[in-house]
Amino acid sequence: MIEYPAIYHNPEAVNCKGEGHVTTTAYLRTGTSTRVLSLYLSEEGTVINKNELHVLLAPAGTIRVLVVLLRYPETVSADALGFWEDAQKEINEEHVAFAKSRGFEKPIVVFENTNLLVDPAQVGDPHSPASVRAAAESRGFRTAQYDIVMAIDINPQKSAGGLSINSERSVYVGNYSFWKTPLEARQWKMIAATAYQHEIAHHWGWPGTHDWAGSCGGKKPEYSPFIARPCCSAGRISTAIMCPKS
Repeated sequence: MIEYPAIYHNPEAVNCKGEGHVTTTAYLRTGTSTRVLSLYLSEEGTVINKNELHVLLAPAGTIRVLVVLLRYPETVSADALGFWEDAQKEINEEHVAFAKSRGFEKPIVVFENTNLLVDPAQVGDPHSPASVRAAAESRGFRTAQYDIVMAIDINPQKSAGGLSINSERSVYVGNYSFWKTPLEARQWKMIAATAYQHEIAHHWGWPGTHDWAGSCGGKKPEYSPFIARPCCSAGRISTAIMCPKS
């Protein structure tokens, strides 16, 4: 039983097909994993889809992230680590601001970040979670202590997007804009948003269809940085969203 489900309905919102619908999700902690329930409804209340899955992460509490940042001279400048840390701080600040605006005393999510600069040759295949973990382990980091191991691979020779593998608790972000020159603060903020607001959301159960997304055309929804509007009660989290174009 969900005692206090979050209810969010925007009658003007539609999906990218021009159809209005409501997606409601609930998170229930079950030992070491979290049970995610989702219900996909039409505007008339017809059940279109109902799913249940288990995820290792819930969008709540402190999430420990180990970031392996691959160092490419062409794109990763001497100032890159500082820019990246500032971008990570801004992600956490967005969660603080969101919680405060909704009357919460503390942020719903806090990312506790540890960053490691590594030469690409030490990683081998950055798409491989095992290779990324091995590179971190060789530098003395115990990767099992982290909730997410993230690879940031701004390779100036290869264009690549992002990838989340739930079973590996891994995130990969590639050079999706095919940058070939040293990145500035603005670009690092973009990468952080991709990593923490998009790829990690898949670890929270966000489907590959992106049905829970609250924006289309890049505009942030009112409940950003979350994919769907969250509400917490009695140790549970539930979210509901009228899914606009995304």
